Amino acid sequence: MKRAIVLSGGGSKGAYELGVWKALRKLHISYDIVTGTSVGSLNGAMMVQKSYHRAKKLWSNLSFNTIFESDLAKNPTTKQILEEYGKNIIVKGGMDVTNLENLLKKCISSKRFFKSKIDYGLVTYNLSSKKPILKNKKDLTPDNLYDFLIASSTCFPAFKMKQIDGDKYIDGGYFDNLPINLAISLGADEIIAVDLEAIGLTQEVKNKNIPITYIHPHNTLASFLYFEKHSAKLAIKYGYFDTLKQYGKFDGNSYTFYKGQINKLLKYYPILTHNLKEILTFNTQHALDKLLKTTLYKNIFTKEDYLNKMLDIIEDLGKNFHINDTRVYTINTFNKQLAKQLKMINDVRVKEIETKIKNKQFADLLNTKWLVLFLFDKINSCKTDKQKRILLDLANLMPKEFLKALYLYTIRR
Repeated sequence: MKRAIVLSGGGSKGAYELGVWKALRKLHISYDIVTGTSVGSLNGAMMVQKSYHRAKKLWSNLSFNTIFESDLAKNPTTKQILEEYGKNIIVKGGMDVTNLENLLKKCISSKRFFKSKIDYGLVTYNLSSKKPILKNKKDLTPDNLYDFLIASSTCFPAFKMKQIDGDKYIDGGYFDNLPINLAISLGADEIIAVDLEAIGLTQEVKNKNIPITYIHPHNTLASFLYFEKHSAKLAIKYGYFDTLKQYGKFDGNSYTFYKGQINKLLKYYPILTHNLKEILTFNTQHALDKLLKTTLYKNIFTKEDYLNKMLDIIEDLGKNFHINDTRVYTINTFNKQLAKQLKMINDVRVKEIETKIKNKQFADLLNTKWLVLFLFDKINSCKTDKQKRILLDLANLMPKEFLKALYLYTIRR
């Protein structure tokens, strides 16, 4: 059996791949082949020579000014960075990546690379001949290795095109941003594919019989052109946790929970259903029955679907309340964080939200913290049949936000 690691392109998002590598090391998952496109080709070369700590140091110190020749200040703003890209595209045909090439020569040892028993492949695109170029380890030499690594990573037009022997090369993402087929051609019969879901073309997998484990970000990564230490640090953590979750060591999607914790949400099932009926039951029982037959409510209060749907609800709440997504939680500690945030917020903007609802401006409200707080306030103060009828209408209009508010009400009681 030959296992391949396939790394996609994605610029600064490539820090996520280091997090995946960290998790694979922890899981003692070995590999025989690495293929990559763009930043994936760079990370892949370091994986071939097993220079994890060197790669970690590189990503931990990476910034816009360490990669490019630039006159920008030490910590440029996003606006300044975008303006710098735009200016260089117009005036110079893209950013000069000499600094990046020099960094690669420090991090990637051609001697260690070629001495390694791990096979390798990268993708670039020859703009002069208008043909994709797939380079295997046997096609590379100590003399052209760095040239083709840069060629694969030349995110044109943001970066200058790379010239090799008179031909112009650009990023391999213009042909295949996730080179699974290249890994298969090198003999892989098992694949772990890290898809950064960045801009780029991908080729359909030709051999459907090869088992592929896909790992991709569940959290939002910074723009692929934004190279900055803090963003890289976050991406590394996301890659690490997503990989361990993929292999069953943790639970969760965009948040990370200790194994088995999601099952503890079952204890809220009878309380949630009781609270819902207590809040909304009044003379028109038929209206409540009708509500419970609608898709989201039917799923959330069906035990078979309850855990997945409730996980979605609480993770969405975490995003609404900006709960830290780089630590590991129990359900209890996660609920405490939600309750803590709830206690800190007093301004519910009731009149403003009521006006938007009256004017049917629902798009301005959906998936916002203030709408959840508004509904929580309405649930908390719901006493009369009139209030219950209004709440039932809101529950029909905004089911997910209502359920988030109901969950907050349940854990606070």
